[in-house]
Amino acid sequence: GKKGTIDGSGAHWWGLVEYLLIGENRPRLLSIYNSTNLIVENLLLKNSPYWTFLANDIANLEIRYTDVDARRREDIQYHDLSEMQAFNTDGFDVAGTNVYIHDCNIWNDDDCIAVKEQSSASFHSPCSQNMLFERIN
Repeated sequence: GKKGTIDGSGAHWWGLVEYLLIGENRPRLLSIYNSTNLIVENLLLKNSPYWTFLANDIANLEIRYTDVDARRREDIQYHDLSEMQAFNTDGFDVAGTNVYIHDCNIWNDDDCIAVKEQSSASFHSPCSQNMLFERIN
């Protein structure tokens, strides 16, 4: 049933004026670096100021039954001018190998899933690889 919630109170960071003043210098809701063998499940990642979930230089990550929601009003089920001011609230940004994201719902105003280049020199290649994304709304 219920999901654990991490709420970033992002609305304080959103909007055209805020974006012009702050730009990209906003916190991410959840960041994981240089990790292996992870399962993230049954979470609601809500109202991130910037990218919602960043996993960088990771191996063997599964994200399941985890939702992303970045909207000003929960009763709105469409994108209007007010709702489209949550700039750069990416859903899942991942860089690494063996990533499986499934059975998730994403509501935001930017990339739902963004595959990034790995940054660590310990990897043979900076390219991310072996990723599967399915059953995502």
